[in-house]
Amino acid sequence: MTGQAQRLSRRLSTLETWGFGFTVLLFWLVVAPEVHLLLGPAAIWVWVPATLAGIVVILQIRRLALDRPDAAGGSPVYVAALWQDRPLVARWAGLAYFHSWAIVPAALPWLVADFAVTNLASQGIELST
Repeated sequence: MTGQAQRLSRRLSTLETWGFGFTVLLFWLVVAPEVHLLLGPAAIWVWVPATLAGIVVILQIRRLALDRPDAAGGSPVYVAALWQDRPLVARWAGLAYFHSWAIVPAALPWLVADFAVTNLASQGIELST
């Protein structure tokens, strides 16, 4: 180190982008069949609005990212910037965003176990939980 702070790139590499996308994909490979199994044919009334809402959110985040290229941290940073005049709302929104991701490691094993038990039961293999 020469005494100067090293600057980090503001862009994710292709590998990093795919890594983030893949972790979300793995989550949905578990959650989507479970939701579909519980709702049956009525699941279409969840998937269509959820897909449209997801598209709108992604477009909004893209726009915020273009307006704030120096911001790091994603959605919580953008929420804080949008709610500068109401810091308490921004703080609660940031905590809600964190909580929504923090619950994933705890919830995913339950979802995977239920998914496995249900699929094995459909093949005649009974497991006790």
